[in-house]
Amino acid sequence: MRVVVDTNIVISAIINDKGKIGELLLYKPVDIHFSSPSFLLEELNIHTKKILTITGYSEPEFQQIKLLVISNIKFIDPGKIKKENWETSYNMLIGNDEKDTSFLALNMEINGFLWTGDKKLIKGLQNKNYDKVITTKVLYSKYFGL
Repeated sequence: MRVVVDTNIVISAIINDKGKIGELLLYKPVDIHFSSPSFLLEELNIHTKKILTITGYSEPEFQQIKLLVISNIKFIDPGKIKKENWETSYNMLIGNDEKDTSFLALNMEINGFLWTGDKKLIKGLQNKNYDKVITTKVLYSKYFGL
């Protein structure tokens, strides 16, 4: 199964690496292939101070946990995503969550499932009949049975 991981999933795993999201990312089932646009790394840098405040991690602790959480994610250069996938993604997200265009475009590129916890994004995509989205609950129960 190909799964595109969005930023809120990675941040959630960094904040609580022992939760379901952390378990999925750290103990990746063999048949899941996680990927994300390399832009996610920039977003993590933008949110570092907020994460440090929430978690109380020191900078070295944060860097160590971040590296563990992202170790099973393949980062893709957004320039390798076809123009038509960018356009389709952007048009699907207008008025909803345009900032997630790169994640949706990559998902269309690899024909995977977009893993997000963003309820507004999920609902907006469902309203456009896009069903290639997966939640933590569904993904976790598929692999860990709970």
